[in-house]
Amino acid sequence: MLIYQVIVTVALLYSLLLVARNLRDYSLLEPATPLPDQKLFVLIPVRDDAEQVAPCLQALLAQDWPHFTVRVLDDGSIDGTAAAVEDAAAWDARVCLLRGQASTAGWSGKAWACRQLAEHAIEAGADWLLFLDVDTRVQPELIGRLLFHAQTFSAGMVSGIPRMKAGALMESLLVSTIPFSLTALQSIGAIWRSSNPDQSDACGQLVLVSTRAFKAIGGYDAFGGSLVEAKEMARSMKAAGQKVKLVDVSPYVSCRNFTGGFDAWDSIVRTAYDSLGSFRNLLLTTVIECALYLLPYAFLVAAVARGDMAKWGLLCAAQVALILAIRSLQAGRFGQWASVLLWPIAIFALISAQWVSYLLRLRGAIIPWKGRKYKLSP
Repeated sequence: MLIYQVIVTVALLYSLLLVARNLRDYSLLEPATPLPDQKLFVLIPVRDDAEQVAPCLQALLAQDWPHFTVRVLDDGSIDGTAAAVEDAAAWDARVCLLRGQASTAGWSGKAWACRQLAEHAIEAGADWLLFLDVDTRVQPELIGRLLFHAQTFSAGMVSGIPRMKAGALMESLLVSTIPFSLTALQSIGAIWRSSNPDQSDACGQLVLVSTRAFKAIGGYDAFGGSLVEAKEMARSMKAAGQKVKLVDVSPYVSCRNFTGGFDAWDSIVRTAYDSLGSFRNLLLTTVIECALYLLPYAFLVAAVARGDMAKWGLLCAAQVALILAIRSLQAGRFGQWASVLLWPIAIFALISAQWVSYLLRLRGAIIPWKGRKYKLSP
C-alpha cells in the first residue's frame, strides 16, 4: 500500500507540473496588427435557435476588425430563427441567411450544415472559415486576434474553449470537467508540436480554418457522421501535415452550453466516447482519473477511520492537497470554483458519463439531438 501511495503522490505532482505548463502553453491571443487583405467568412449553423441567434449576431457584428462576412444556415427550424436572422440582415449587409438542404444519410446535422456553409463560402472566394456556434458571445477583439494568431504561426486550424457559464450546481460540476480534461490529461504543447494525429484536440464551438487547409483534408466528407466533428477535423489536419493550434479564447468568447444538469449529462454522454477515440483510450483515461483524482479521497477517509494517518494516510492527505492545487489552478483560469471542493462528485460523474457513452455505443443506442435521432455505431 505504501509503495502504491508513493507512486500516486509522484504522479499527482507530475500532473500539477503538467497543468501549470499547459496553462502557460494555452496562451492568450495577442493583439492584432494590420493584416493583409483576407476574405473571412463567419459560418453559423442554427436549428430552432430563435432566442440565441439575435444576441449572437449582435455581439459578432461589433468586431473591431470589420472585414468579414456572416453566413447563417437555417437547418430546418420551426420557430422564429430564420426571421431573426433576416432582421439582422436588414440592418447589416454582412449577414446573409441560407436555407439548409435536407441532410444526407450518414451525416450528423451539424456537420451537414457546416458542409453547406463551407461550400458556399469557398465558392464566394473565402480565404478563412470561422465556424461559430450560435450560443457563443464574442468580444470585439476576437476575430482580429484569432486571424492574426493563425497567420503568425502558419496554422491551418485554430480552436479554443470559450468561458463556460453554468447555472445549476450539477451543471457547473459537469462543465468543469471540460477544461480539466484539456489541461490535466494531455499536453497542449504536443497538440501543436507533434505530427501525430492522435495528439489533437479542438472545440466545435469555435474553429478557424484556412480554406487551403480545409481543402487539403477534403472538407467534412471524411467525418460527416461524427458527433465530435471538430476533433475529427483536428485529427485530419494533423494527418494532412497541417498545424493545429489551441489557444485560450475565454477572455473573448463566452457561452452557456447547457440548460441544466440533465442537459449537461446528456451532452457529455452523447460525445464522450467519440472524444476519447477508442476503448483503449477509455480504459487508460479511466485508470488515470480513478487512481489520481478519485481514489485519494476514499483512501484518506479510510486512513482517518482506521487511524493510519501516521503511515500512508499522510500521503493520501498530500494527494488531496495536490488535487486541490490542480483544481485551483484550473479554476483560476477557467472559473467553476464550486467544483474545487466538490471534485470527487465531478470526476465520478465524468467517469460514469464516459462509460455510459461507451455502453450506449456498444449496443447501438438511438439518441435524440436537436429534433433528430442518431444511431450510435458500435
